[in-house]
Amino acid sequence: MKRSDQSKAELRRQAEQQLNERSQDSSSAPLSDLEMQRLLHELQVHQIELELQNEELLQARTEAETALQQYAELYDFAPVGYLTLGRDGTIHRVNLNGARLLGVERSGLIQRRLGLFVAESFRPIFNDFLVRVFSNPEKETCELALEKEIAPPTWVQLEAISQDGLEGRAILLDISERKQAEDRLRYQAALLENVNDAIVASDADYRLTFWNAAAEKLYGWQAEEVLGQEGIGILVTEWLGVAGEEMRQAIAELGRWRGEATQLRRDGSRLPVEISSLVLRDEREQITGYVSICRDITQRMRAEQELKAYSDQLEEMVAERTRQLLDAREKLARHEKLVLMGQLAGGVGHELRNPLAVIKNATYYLKLVLPDASGKVRQYLGLLEQETANAEKIITDLLDYARIESMEQEPARVAELVQRALERFPAPSSVEVSLDLPQELPEVFADPRQVVQVLGNLLLNAWQAMASTGSATGVASTGSATGVAKGGVLSVSGDTVQAPGGQPSGGSERWVRIMVKDTGVGIPPENIEKIFEPLFTTKSQGIGLGLVVSRKLAEANGGRIEVQSQPGKGSTFTLWLPAVHSDAGI
Repeated sequence: MKRSDQSKAELRRQAEQQLNERSQDSSSAPLSDLEMQRLLHELQVHQIELELQNEELLQARTEAETALQQYAELYDFAPVGYLTLGRDGTIHRVNLNGARLLGVERSGLIQRRLGLFVAESFRPIFNDFLVRVFSNPEKETCELALEKEIAPPTWVQLEAISQDGLEGRAILLDISERKQAEDRLRYQAALLENVNDAIVASDADYRLTFWNAAAEKLYGWQAEEVLGQEGIGILVTEWLGVAGEEMRQAIAELGRWRGEATQLRRDGSRLPVEISSLVLRDEREQITGYVSICRDITQRMRAEQELKAYSDQLEEMVAERTRQLLDAREKLARHEKLVLMGQLAGGVGHELRNPLAVIKNATYYLKLVLPDASGKVRQYLGLLEQETANAEKIITDLLDYARIESMEQEPARVAELVQRALERFPAPSSVEVSLDLPQELPEVFADPRQVVQVLGNLLLNAWQAMASTGSATGVASTGSATGVAKGGVLSVSGDTVQAPGGQPSGGSERWVRIMVKDTGVGIPPENIEKIFEPLFTTKSQGIGLGLVVSRKLAEANGGRIEVQSQPGKGSTFTLWLPAVHSDAGI
């Protein structure tokens, strides 16, 4: 065993120290000859050095034998086959697993050629493999089938490397299970190659291993273009509401999945598909790959969309027909009411107006002959006048609704019509009236009496809407307030507009808008469409014909009435009437 100079010096130092210790313990008398003493000293030191070296050698040998035993066990019981080969393929050494793969006892393999155990059809591959191993220092790999006398052939992967060009160290890996799985996959692929649905297979890392003819036709890629590529990059899939990685993890956990998704073709077009995916596992439940069957559902989805559209159309038709039936029923009910009202209007008007005239005259007479009557009597006389006027209005509405008198249309100034309506239906003291009727406002072509009646009904509605809002200090005849009104504000304004789409139709190109706006209680949204229906009312008095008659009179004069309202903030009624033609324009 070689040692460095430093180790030798240390060893001599230890030997001399032990010799000195022994010399001190020795009872022999010292020699007189100095040279003999030196020689003896040297011999004793050398003896001790040899003893120490012997101890180290024994320890090193023990450690080497232990390490050799460990490495031998690792070599012999390794899970793969280890071999040492000569240049001609002769087996110099082999471990137990290698002997098991070759099917021969280890002692019977030494100095035998590995090529004798290779299936005959693979021997050219093996011979070429040996040449490559001993001609370069790089590791070489090949796959072979090993023949056995009794057992079926075993598929192995052989890896070898040679650094000195004389011997090569080789590893045998049993890949029979993998080959069997690949064979099964190829067999299944051959069976499914002509299926109409696209069939795509990949390994555990999503590298494509199978791509049938239907997949080529469906997606636009040829098999040789995509095999070995990552399927995730080729088949871009959009799952419904789920990220791709989450869906792939769910498929791996569940083992199978079936549903609909959208994929991209090679040309970038979107393709709706129905996908059935299955996870492939080995005997150890390890994932070895995935198989997916993809079916084009474009036609089915188009049929479903057409069916849904037809179903929606049917629903709309049913809804429209139901609405028409309801409208027809309502019209029939209104017609029956009109027939009844027409039958009763004339007789009721005649039979009631005469007694009302008597009551009205009697009230007027009593007020004349009783100028000094008590407050209670004057209050009741005023109540008689008010209720008589209400009854007369109801009768008038009935007669007007049953028949619209012939119109006598003529040019009329809007300001005069509004003033006449205010005189006929004066504002309560609790309401402030504001008028905004420009001097340049054109005349309207209509029946003045009927327009006044329409405006009167709108004013009366406004008074009633603001009746419970308080009291005021008074209103001047021109509409300007003499004090601050507390009951509400009524605004009457007018302007002229051209007739764009959505506004009243007719021969006139210009229209006058008369807007009556109050700050009353407003109209609930559910009643907006009902206020123009006969006999609809939410008031304690009247029978709900004022607005109905107003609309009929407006339409009879070539115009219309619109309403906008916000509950709690008030309403705006707009009367459209055709303006008298003028070359000057607006």
